[in-house]
Amino acid sequence: MKRVLIIGGLDQSGIAGLGADMRSLGSLGMGCAPVATSIVLESSAKLDRIVPIEPDVIRDGIRAVLEDGEPNAVKLGMLYAKATTKTVSKELEDLECPIIVDPVLAASVGNPLAEEGMVQSLFDNILPIADLVTPNLRELQALSGNKAVTYSDAERAADKLLTEGGAGAVLVKGGHMKGKLAADILVEPRLVTEFAAPRLPLSHPRGLGCTYASLITGYIALGEELKDAVGHAKDRLHTSLEHAERLGSATVLNPIRSVVREAELYRITEQMRAAIPELLGILVPDLVPEVGVNAAYAIWGAKDMREVCTLDSRIILKGGIPSTMGSPAFGVSRHIARVVLTAMEYEPWARCAINVRYSESAVKAARRAKLSMSSFDRRDEPKNKRTMAWGTARAIESAGYIPDIIWDAGGHGKEAMMRVLGRNPADVLNKVERLASTMRRPRRPS
Repeated sequence: MKRVLIIGGLDQSGIAGLGADMRSLGSLGMGCAPVATSIVLESSAKLDRIVPIEPDVIRDGIRAVLEDGEPNAVKLGMLYAKATTKTVSKELEDLECPIIVDPVLAASVGNPLAEEGMVQSLFDNILPIADLVTPNLRELQALSGNKAVTYSDAERAADKLLTEGGAGAVLVKGGHMKGKLAADILVEPRLVTEFAAPRLPLSHPRGLGCTYASLITGYIALGEELKDAVGHAKDRLHTSLEHAERLGSATVLNPIRSVVREAELYRITEQMRAAIPELLGILVPDLVPEVGVNAAYAIWGAKDMREVCTLDSRIILKGGIPSTMGSPAFGVSRHIARVVLTAMEYEPWARCAINVRYSESAVKAARRAKLSMSSFDRRDEPKNKRTMAWGTARAIESAGYIPDIIWDAGGHGKEAMMRVLGRNPADVLNKVERLASTMRRPRRPS
């Protein structure tokens, strides 16, 4: 098992420190061996106090981890005390694996996370064993003594950590610098590389530095070269920022959520792909509208069309037979996606829908198949409203629940349509099959 030794503060809010390290490394499938240097009593809004752990306990913790073999990498975060830097340096100096140092000196809420004189102790004891140091701008200023404010200043300050501190490389995190891009610079001997991503408007973000450094450590532990590891970590950090969540007064990252989301996108795509041939076999020509048939399946908690999987080419009749060249993709169809997104506002489970042709015979067949229905009239649509969102909401509110079918009789230039709703493709296909088989079956004379 790939394993990373992580040494840092135990933040009891779970937002930063070892908690963020373990989430980040866990998102890469990495095993974590945490050794706490202190217990940080804080919430999302304030830090109450820090309880340092005795250096001999930290030493014994490191040795216990190393008894099971050398890890694939080591990540150092908040060390807090000068005595701790000496202990950690001594215990790690003979390791051959990469050591990544995130020189935590202050909390996001502003409180110091290091005792007086800690900067010099980090410079003397930790930088010489570091393969990579990942300071933000303020940490770089403290470690180098250079009041860097521009990228040129930052390069010179980082170079001091290489030439005088003995670090192998320095990644200056650009979150505190100005500009539309969040640009980081990787400074190596005789080489500078920039990594940039759009700056996202976040309110009180917490744990970003821990997360970023841990992701870099994880990719290095997986065997990636330094530049590749930083680039991949930057991409994953940006994805995590896009899906950040609120906790108290803070914006919190959870890279595992991003991984779960990616897995959900894949699972939904494959379910839709498997449903296409089954749908083609179920449909009867009378259920295929002129505009074609499309299907939609949303991820849990979907908020916009980018999170709804539909067909990129609709099902149409060719020679009287339903057929399509379409494939499932996210964010490619608006109409049926809006139906699902609106239905989910009423019931989160209503994540799937398929549109089929409306006819009076189809409505009668739906009744015989015991499918619940509700409808809306396009003539009642208010101005400046989107028909699919408004109509779906109108039909649901009229019924008082999510019906199996929502239909409308069309309007000027608009084809009449039925939308079959359900939990997932299997549920909706079952309803379409009941409708289609009832339409095929001749009615008994009364």
